[in-house]
Amino acid sequence: MLFNIFNKRKSDWKLDIDGVEKGGCTVEDVEKLLDSIRNGKIYFIVLTPAKKVDVNSRRLNFVQICRDEGDDNYHFEVSTSDVNDSDNIIIYGKEGFGKDKVMDIIQLLMKDD
Repeated sequence: MLFNIFNKRKSDWKLDIDGVEKGGCTVEDVEKLLDSIRNGKIYFIVLTPAKKVDVNSRRLNFVQICRDEGDDNYHFEVSTSDVNDSDNIIIYGKEGFGKDKVMDIIQLLMKDD
């Protein structure tokens, strides 16, 4: 039997909504929250991995999603730090993402190892 990624609660990812910690979440939760961001009910969400996610010499600290100014697209930010120097932080940000693209990225981030 295949697991449905949309309904699996991911306790290894911490969800914050407008700065308030909510605990684990599902991909489906994130999709609904994107609609709330678009509708102006909330301003942003932050997803933080509980387990270390290292790529090359960088460590993922968190991702943040909010609405672009002036349109219905999303702004996506990724915070990383050097694996050997946690004070060496770089935040990458890009705007202009549609909901489908944001969901593609979230599904990749939250996939089972």
